[in-house]
Amino acid sequence: MTIKERNTIVENLTLMAIMGAINALFSLFATWLPIISLFLVIILPFTSVIIALYCKPKYFLIYIVSTIGISLIITMYNMQYTIFYLIPAIFTGLAFGYLIRIKIHSSIILFATAILQFLLSYAMIPLIDAIYETSLIEQFLTLFNLVNKNYIYTIVPAFIFIIAFAQTTFSYIAISSEIKKFNFALITTPLKSYVNDILTTLFLVLTLFFAFFCSEASYVFLICALYFSCLTLINLCVKKKLWIYLSLGGSFFLFIVLFALFYELIAPPNQLLAVSILPLLFIFVDLINTLIMNFFDRRKIISEGESDR
Repeated sequence: MTIKERNTIVENLTLMAIMGAINALFSLFATWLPIISLFLVIILPFTSVIIALYCKPKYFLIYIVSTIGISLIITMYNMQYTIFYLIPAIFTGLAFGYLIRIKIHSSIILFATAILQFLLSYAMIPLIDAIYETSLIEQFLTLFNLVNKNYIYTIVPAFIFIIAFAQTTFSYIAISSEIKKFNFALITTPLKSYVNDILTTLFLVLTLFFAFFCSEASYVFLICALYFSCLTLINLCVKKKLWIYLSLGGSFFLFIVLFALFYELIAPPNQLLAVSILPLLFIFVDLINTLIMNFFDRRKIISEGESDR
């Protein structure tokens, strides 16, 4: 498939019309075959990625308005799939493609689009509830027999965020495997460890801060901290050093002990926030590794300097 950047308004509008029509058809098919809605979260963002990569940003609003408008019209008898799947997919796809275009790191792209997907999905829930006179969240909780669980609504936003992360990850995998065919490349080199550690610390601070007055937000920030701490964990594992593996094993054991201790001390509904101990331990191991590596690097430089004399 050969696509080149669109320069004229006619070229931009033509490509937008094609991709908009594809989006509308997918929404229509979803109303006929609800089972394919499971795949829409993976497929739908790709058309908007192409728009972001090859069309001028000043025409994005035309694409957004026309695609959503046409899709809503042809699915008027059942707009749920258009509202809950298509609208978030359009915005996350555009964001994904534009961030690739300006050469943002893939880890940040995944995180940013997951945040956007979460916010849009969360915003669509009240709209769907109003249109269909139902409670989407209660239906979901009823399905898993969780309605009467204590403090369950406190972690609902975090659970929606996890779903958004999963949806975005699947879309990321699908898009990243195809993006090379369009002469674009993702930046997949590991983020610097200190960047991951700083961002993890930032979100842990927000987790602690919001725990005092908004537990719902606190759990969302905890997931953000866990995401960047996982990137730190990956960076540590690829170094393939025995002492790092032993340190990480000890950290997991220490985490289990401390989690059990703090879980009993923390008042509900914040007990699960004790999970934040694990990212702290990863940061500590990474910091020690950095100090050790710097020490040996200096010793090596000093030894080489003395041997040259």
